[in-house]
Amino acid sequence: MVTSLEESEIDLSSGQTNSWLKVTIKDSGIGISKENQKKLFKLFEFIKETQDDNTKGIGLGLMICNLIITNLDGSIEVESKEGQGSEFTFKVRLHQ
Repeated sequence: MVTSLEESEIDLSSGQTNSWLKVTIKDSGIGISKENQKKLFKLFEFIKETQDDNTKGIGLGLMICNLIITNLDGSIEVESKEGQGSEFTFKVRLHQ
């Protein structure tokens, strides 16, 4: 699925490997510096990579995602390059 949002595309893909569900969300946005990637999953960390003053948030979203995913015996990671977008991947164990 690809969705356009103000000059950025978002691609969502998922798949199953053995007993794991893997979901990847990739965008073509502004990207995140290596320094700021370290802050992404911390409480109340808000990263402002753009000059857009309309950006709102309190820095809880990715921290909550990380808590949920790790409580499901999973993991979440990010790959990003400034100016080239970001890719978030999470994996959760499928219980049978």
